[in-house]
Amino acid sequence: LERSMAFVRGFEAGRRPNGRARLSDGANRVETRLNQRRAAVVRPRGTRTWVASSSTLDVNGGAPNSEDSVRDGVDVHAAKWKHRGFNIGYLYAGVDNEMPAPSRAEQRDTRLSVLLVHGFGANSAQFRKNLPVLGLRYRVYALCLLGFGSSEKPLQGSFDENGDEVRYSFETWSAQIRDFCREVVQDNDITLVANSIGAVAAMQAAVDAEEDGVSNDGASLFAGIVQLATSLRMLNVRKRAWLADITAPLAMRALKFRALGEFFFDRIQQKETLRGILQTAYAVQDAVDDELLEIIASPARDSGALDVFLAFISYDTGPIPEDLIPRLRIPTVFVWGELDSFEPLKLGRALPALNPERVTDFIVLPGVGHCPHDEKPELVNAIVRDFVENHARSNLPIGGTQLDESRAET
Repeated sequence: LERSMAFVRGFEAGRRPNGRARLSDGANRVETRLNQRRAAVVRPRGTRTWVASSSTLDVNGGAPNSEDSVRDGVDVHAAKWKHRGFNIGYLYAGVDNEMPAPSRAEQRDTRLSVLLVHGFGANSAQFRKNLPVLGLRYRVYALCLLGFGSSEKPLQGSFDENGDEVRYSFETWSAQIRDFCREVVQDNDITLVANSIGAVAAMQAAVDAEEDGVSNDGASLFAGIVQLATSLRMLNVRKRAWLADITAPLAMRALKFRALGEFFFDRIQQKETLRGILQTAYAVQDAVDDELLEIIASPARDSGALDVFLAFISYDTGPIPEDLIPRLRIPTVFVWGELDSFEPLKLGRALPALNPERVTDFIVLPGVGHCPHDEKPELVNAIVRDFVENHARSNLPIGGTQLDESRAET
């Protein structure tokens, strides 16, 4: 069971006794390939690598004076949206949907829009510490991807209202993100802020939006992406080690046996087991509180949740970051926890070289794990504000960020 949990978390060879992740042969091979693409450039031209802290960021910018809670801010509301016949849940803040249409249009002219996208097993409520603060300045939405959180969980292989087959894939979530932006947010130059697999979905949405050429009022649908611990998809068939090529498909097939899959799924939902998994993901242990446990566990009790879980952990094809990053035509910043045990910082550092003209910064957060937005929300909120002001509100050229040069590593 523990080895299976390690597999789901993205480890191909378990964990060392001291708690640090052990990189697989596949991970080392990928890093070698990425380093070869760097052509011996330590830091890609146009991209700065720096360490973020409260002294290098304006953590109080736009926030209330209260220092005892990062969630002091505007109210957060829940709503539903119909997509392909399925109910999709989302949260929003800083948006007054009760205003008449002319007032909403005027609001859009002055308040830029931000869309938050969660990672695997999480949902919009995990942005509990970001929505109220960012909502003080922006129109902020947090979307539950199909199959997660308060969104419906149809069976893979079933059909939507248009007769199209349901597939839990990045192409599906890309379409959902783009349609949500057009139908609900109804804005241009939207900044995407996405964690883990959500970052891959966000990149797919940005690439697809650019290629389909459809946006509101002929302007760009997206202004840029803030990527939080992007999923490296190390169990994808094109990246995993030779041993994982044998063990991963066997584990996937084993979990498809209903009784075994149910046992495994029920086991990881137990409070102490779930707490242990989250404490592996989070380096900031205090952030793993009872509220977070309920945020993660509650949707897992929904009908269809088991089938979604089994469908996604068997999804070992589709795009990887190395496919999407070079195709980005909008600015992006990578934010990585120094102690991320799911997606090692060592591998993440190689990603900016794939598109140095569009990757503006690679920011390391000391003492942080795989969920920076929930572990150090004050830093992530400040990074998002900097990024939005530089790339959505301003008309700066790509790579022309106003972030303080003194923060960059030498």
